[in-house]
Amino acid sequence: MAVIILWRVIVSFMNTVTYRQPSAADAESIFQLLSKLHHDELGDGLQDMLAQFLGDQSYFTLVACRPDGKLTGFLAGTTRLEPDFECRAGLIDQLYVEKDAREQGAVKAMVEQFSAWCRERGCKGVLVPAGREGLYEALGFEKSLVRRYWKELA
Repeated sequence: MAVIILWRVIVSFMNTVTYRQPSAADAESIFQLLSKLHHDELGDGLQDMLAQFLGDQSYFTLVACRPDGKLTGFLAGTTRLEPDFECRAGLIDQLYVEKDAREQGAVKAMVEQFSAWCRERGCKGVLVPAGREGLYEALGFEKSLVRRYWKELA
């Protein structure tokens, strides 16, 4: 019985996810996570964008780490005035968490930390990208009717 309990404690400890702000040294590992999110269809600009996320103090960035230090998740977001919702809102730009960490509640923990950061900056809500049906609804998000269009500037 003591062996089983000890084994559960060891397994639980080994699977613990911790969270911290990323540094420039994490850029390559974060890029690998984002390549999974975007199914390896990354443009040349993503590396530059990632460097900007990590260096811009107006962005919230957070990584999830395994006990061995390997990154297992990344979140980047910011706040802005949002006329469609008539308030200041948080906006999650990038969020990816590997499956084993998702099963430990890493997505929820990361979104909660981002939400707290947004609240401190006077936000009334958080916006997330469309296309991950089920994930965000499970965290209490509701679909909005607001649609956006994109035009590339020459």
